[in-house]
Amino acid sequence: AQLKILIAEVRASKDLKEESRDGLINFSIMMLASDHPQTALALLTESSDDLKTNGMSKAVMCSSLAKWAKDDPAAALAWVRANSAKFPDLVDDQAKCGIISGAAINDPKLAFKLIGELGLKDGDEAFRNIANAAKTPEERTTTLAALREHLATLPEGEVRDKASKSAFRFLMQDAAEEGFEAGSKWIESAGLNSEQLEETYSILYNIKREETGRWVEWMGAKLTGEKSEISIRQIVRDWTENDHQAAGKWLAATPAGPTKNISIRSYAEAVAKYEPESAEQWAMTLPPGEDRDETLESIYQKWPANDEVAKQAFKKLHRIK
Repeated sequence: AQLKILIAEVRASKDLKEESRDGLINFSIMMLASDHPQTALALLTESSDDLKTNGMSKAVMCSSLAKWAKDDPAAALAWVRANSAKFPDLVDDQAKCGIISGAAINDPKLAFKLIGELGLKDGDEAFRNIANAAKTPEERTTTLAALREHLATLPEGEVRDKASKSAFRFLMQDAAEEGFEAGSKWIESAGLNSEQLEETYSILYNIKREETGRWVEWMGAKLTGEKSEISIRQIVRDWTENDHQAAGKWLAATPAGPTKNISIRSYAEAVAKYEPESAEQWAMTLPPGEDRDETLESIYQKWPANDEVAKQAFKKLHRIK
């Protein structure tokens, strides 16, 4: 009741700038969203004529619907159906994803069903919200079972394949954030096929930096084909660019084999722009052949511009055209 009075006074104020007024109203409504989502939505729509539709007002709408859908998804869905045409700028796909996010906490099967009922254009965002609602390995497994049921309802082909890749990718990203032990254990227990496992490349920005080497070794052992090499090279490249000393230390200690060779190529190409001599030494540990030649060519292309004499000597030594 006090916040209603405050909002009315802010709306009536002639002294406040528009930006300040919008911010105060949105912030006041946001305070209500966690405990009184229905009231927050009512106040937001009552103020819609005065507010600019911006990121904050959309966030208020999304968080209110998420909270309401957690406790009563049917009521939240009914509200959206009744108000989406009246407030199209506020009740957009982002707001609808709020319902899906809230419903997924207690009923991921329902959350997947709501994707179609709400007519969402961006399925990826919906899948991300459902995956993020699963906070433990057990909840993630429940969500995985619901996902498989959902995929079985989709027509075979591009739509199902795209949905499958997106959803599995988000679940694996969240698993990776828990750390190598828990994350790799969950991924291995999930019963993913080779195509689904290929999406592991997407965990790059979700892993703990100090565990990068363990993830690279795991990928080398569990993944096959071109996606495996792409994943390993991308992760090692990013690691090297952020902490080349740690990456180099791991590389020196890791056993010989295909995974190490892939990592050497990525490491050498990443350090070539500031330590070309070191990059050359690593490249020469690769078996003679196409991989070594391509790595040497890449080092030459990235050689520091202020060291032209050494660059030309390198070119001549390795017969680079």
